[in-house]
Amino acid sequence: MEEADDEGHEELEELDKDGSVPSGWERSYYRDRWEFVTACFTEQGCKDYIAANGHNLTEPRIYAYGSYRNNEFRAVRSALTGMAGTSKRPTKSPTC
Repeated sequence: MEEADDEGHEELEELDKDGSVPSGWERSYYRDRWEFVTACFTEQGCKDYIAANGHNLTEPRIYAYGSYRNNEFRAVRSALTGMAGTSKRPTKSPTC
């Protein structure tokens, strides 16, 4: 199918307003769609995910929604951050 140049495009736009597009021409559309893949708490987490799984992704992007005024998200992040340095090895139970 032939594609109109800039001048031809303008002419076709005007003709389309009147509903008199010449035969052989048709209008086509496309839509870009971003697909949500995963959620991470930090930018580095996003970068690590892309490094490990980027081969399965088409044009990966990092998009930050943020946690502004989101108390639930902040509470979860704060709890997880607090747990990061507190992991202890389980103690052996006494043998009887």
